[in-house]
Amino acid sequence: MEPSTSTVCLDAIQREGLADTQRNAIRAFLDSHYPKEFTRKEIAGALGMEPGSVCGRVDELIDFTCNQAVESIRRKCAISGRTVKTVRANRGNWQEVMIFKGEKDEQSTSQNLQG
Repeated sequence: MEPSTSTVCLDAIQREGLADTQRNAIRAFLDSHYPKEFTRKEIAGALGMEPGSVCGRVDELIDFTCNQAVESIRRKCAISGRTVKTVRANRGNWQEVMIFKGEKDEQSTSQNLQG
């Protein structure tokens, strides 16, 4: 049985490093707009990315091992008009500072340790 198209695409994205680039762009976007919340489609529109790519990368940022974004309130999406969960950067306490792919946010770590 041949792998699905989505599996083939995911493998290519990961192999080429595109997933890291996309994830970092989304993380930077959310961090720069903290504490504002966005729908996945709003993020896609702001960054010029495909909604499917944004969904995958946001899910990775929300994942417990990464914990760099959190789902927040439900509200109407400015793009789709549907009521959906929003996402925002995850900051505010020591549990929110996590290591992702060996990278550590030293500034957040020192701020959280000081107070």
